[in-house]
Amino acid sequence: MSEPAVLPDTTLRILVDLKEPKSAELFPAHLSIDSVDAFLDDENDASIFNVTLGTVELHTTTESGGQLDIHYHVAGGEPTSESPLDPDSSAALLLWAMAAADEIAARIEDIEEWSADAADNYMVGNEIYAPETDEPSLRLDQIYVDLPGLTLNIPWLGAGEWVLDHQEGSEHGMELQWAAEPLSPIIILARARLDELTGTPIIESADHPGTDVVGLSPEEVVEWLVATYSNHLLWHNAQELTAAAIVERIVGMPRELS
Repeated sequence: MSEPAVLPDTTLRILVDLKEPKSAELFPAHLSIDSVDAFLDDENDASIFNVTLGTVELHTTTESGGQLDIHYHVAGGEPTSESPLDPDSSAALLLWAMAAADEIAARIEDIEEWSADAADNYMVGNEIYAPETDEPSLRLDQIYVDLPGLTLNIPWLGAGEWVLDHQEGSEHGMELQWAAEPLSPIIILARARLDELTGTPIIESADHPGTDVVGLSPEEVVEWLVATYSNHLLWHNAQELTAAAIVERIVGMPRELS
């Protein structure tokens, strides 16, 4: 099976109004902060903002009512309310993290929407993303995100109708479901997933009924799914990198530190 062609890497330019976040002014540059991340916990209707400094992690949870929970982990250990840092470092970290958690909670839904829409733009070759808004702003933050090139993929040249069924879970599972006609039984032609240990994509043929029926051989079906699945993973990568870049800008973390 030949390797799919890949387009050159690209830089996505994101234009959003972050409302001049104040937590950036409190960023404790003297601390060795390795990374930050944030996401919306849909199940608990809460905003999550986490900070990593070496073996120390600070986790914040902001509930929809505004209640803030903060705890620490050291070397992956049990949560504790006691900071393992010295008093001055603890105070600086906590002051910034509380302000950052508050601003992230106020924008977390925007961040998730912007990052998903930006990833959609990336998938169709657009290098600039600006969200639609009813309140245009003269002040826009410009954020640049370097992204790998997309995999070139040809249209489906087989017979019948197909759909990609995305599976929940860390393996990013996907099934290529196929039917000869709209009301025909659904057949799983191939499956794709990530190996949890290595992160390597695994694409395998499944219940292929024959080249004469599908119009493509099992090898051709797998080759088509390899390129399609690669771009599916690139979408998730673009969404995560874009969200991370927006969060870093809000909280004042220099990109070179991330």
